[in-house]
Amino acid sequence: MPAIRLIILASVVIVVLATVGALAPTAEREPDRPVGAPPSSAAGDRRTSTTVSAKLPSKEPIEASVGDTVVLELAPPERAEVLEIKSLFVREYLSADQPRTLRVLPFRPGTFRVRLLEEDETIGRIVVGPRRSTPPPGRSTPDATPAPGDPTPASVLPLP
Repeated sequence: MPAIRLIILASVVIVVLATVGALAPTAEREPDRPVGAPPSSAAGDRRTSTTVSAKLPSKEPIEASVGDTVVLELAPPERAEVLEIKSLFVREYLSADQPRTLRVLPFRPGTFRVRLLEEDETIGRIVVGPRRSTPPPGRSTPDATPAPGDPTPASVLPLP
């Protein structure tokens, strides 16, 4: 008899928890936020960011700074392909014969290859320099310390 009561109690607890979980509000992501972008910055933020656009494939390197949004306009591949920017943790599926626009937020300086995995071909390079910032009033050089909300490798992981 105690085993049956325990099973009934466990079932009731599971149903209650499932109901509470289903009714709980969920946080919504900003739909236009690029891959790796932190949430909207604070009002007093001194960082400047720009959008850098480029068409791929290209032999010319794409130059950007940490925190800039890089918009890649990809020519449609002849067959389905996987695009990878390994060091920026970007991997995207490309459909055959359809152009694609990909937005990336570099979170660290360096040179990053943009590759098609199936053909093992490099179609471009992104050269990322240090973050640009405007100096605070009374200073002639930018701060060397990172600003609050700087993206980190953990912030570029996709949300479940």
